[in-house]
Amino acid sequence: MLRGLGWLDGLSPGWALLGGGVAGLVVATVGVVGIGGWIGVSVCGVVLLLAGVVGWRAEPEWKVQETPVLPPVVEDLGERLAMVELPGGRFWMGSAWYDRQADSDERPRHEVTVSAFAIAREPITQGLYRELMEGSSEWQGDQEYGRLPVMDVGWFKAVEFCNRLSAHTGLDPCYRIEGKEVTWNREADGYRLPTEAEWEYACRAETTTRWFCGDKPDDLGEYAWYRENSGYPHPSVGKKRPNPWGLNDMAGSLWEWCWDWFGKYSKEPQTDPGGPPKGDFRVLRGGAFGSQFRHLRSAHRFYDLPAVRRLDVGFRVVRAPGRQP
Repeated sequence: MLRGLGWLDGLSPGWALLGGGVAGLVVATVGVVGIGGWIGVSVCGVVLLLAGVVGWRAEPEWKVQETPVLPPVVEDLGERLAMVELPGGRFWMGSAWYDRQADSDERPRHEVTVSAFAIAREPITQGLYRELMEGSSEWQGDQEYGRLPVMDVGWFKAVEFCNRLSAHTGLDPCYRIEGKEVTWNREADGYRLPTEAEWEYACRAETTTRWFCGDKPDDLGEYAWYRENSGYPHPSVGKKRPNPWGLNDMAGSLWEWCWDWFGKYSKEPQTDPGGPPKGDFRVLRGGAFGSQFRHLRSAHRFYDLPAVRRLDVGFRVVRAPGRQP
């Protein structure tokens, strides 16, 4: 309050008033002023003295109560969340007009430029999800359970997890969540869901074939869990061969939430697209353990309501490059 006054710096209001009251009485007592002034100073001195006593006794209430700024919990998640740095680049998103296995919403095929980003090597696991969302550490006693991909998670819970993960690792949360309104701050350096373009770019890994392992599904079983080789419950993450960029389970296992609202493609070239400004459904990608092989193609699209929870839906996270804590 008295900051900048040298030796008075940091003096509390209670002590200041108490000192002023004593000083006023001293001045009045020595008769430096006249009778009228003596009476006035005396009254003022008594008032200041009483106020000072009250202020001194209640001193903690006078002080400005500053909320302590606690450092964020920063943790290196290691193998629980291994991130793969991907270079930026251009690719053809969607399917060609002559591809008979393609659906209409995969067209028109269009050129997209994507900036560099980091993506989780594997889908988010049960262990990490429950640790951050529920404060549960049971997975530490059951490593097999902890390595299962988290499922039955709606889009809103996925973005909430991203924010909690960001705070847990000392990064800026990417999302502002107000009820059902979610806003993405592109300047934040925290974890988030991939855009649909980022997801397909990561899945393709510079391939142009239907699946990242070729134009025929002959070898698909080596890379993916799907209807032909999978059942319930879901296998642990990372049990199949990764795609050319070292990413596991990009095809099959579980559908994965993306940031984008589902909408029609534009034929125009785009840079870092984030999907339509509004919509009813959020994009899902990748196929799941019960999907047909054609639904595991790199260009295949699916969607659902963001509040819906499904046993065949999970997610993985991305963030800006070079900022792994």
